[in-house]
Amino acid sequence: MTDTTAHTLEAFGASFLRLHQLVHSDAVAEMSARPGYSMRPREDTPQRATGTYSDSTFNTVTDPRRMEVAAAADDGEQALKAALQTMRRVEATLRLAAGG
Repeated sequence: MTDTTAHTLEAFGASFLRLHQLVHSDAVAEMSARPGYSMRPREDTPQRATGTYSDSTFNTVTDPRRMEVAAAADDGEQALKAALQTMRRVEATLRLAAGG
């Protein structure tokens, strides 16, 4: 194994592990469970919030921050799966080519 190959392997492994940790982190899970913006009662009075109808489910589902985090987490998960599949395919091809 050359120094370049060892460096690439080390960098790939470290990046793979960091991405896995991020995709499955509490911060990502919390963000996906965080409710979207909605009107809330004032904290200093019992007065209810006034204004337009608030659909908390819609607000949660369409919150752009949540959607961005969810899309990035999905991309990360797909990248991890693709990298693993590629490595396994190349490993199998190399084993067959090397006769073993």
